[in-house]
Amino acid sequence: MGPTILINDVKIASPVVIRAIGDAKTMMGGLNMPDGILANFREFDPGMVQMEEMKTLRLPAYVGTTVRRFAKPSPPVSDPQAAR
Repeated sequence: MGPTILINDVKIASPVVIRAIGDAKTMMGGLNMPDGILANFREFDPGMVQMEEMKTLRLPAYVGTTVRRFAKPSPPVSDPQAAR
């Protein structure tokens, strides 16, 4: 069997491809932090992680649920409890 990762309670085996939309420099900086998660992967196997910055990216539309399971609305700013 080999190493797996858990995504939404589903075990996924390598190779894993993650595509993300956002500011490339910010994402690369966050993912390449010293002692971060990718540093741990690279310590185990330097070839395990490969990253590529792309100018354009086409992703399929999201078809999952949008029900919030953990998020809670913030209190209004005028609420005295919010200032604490």
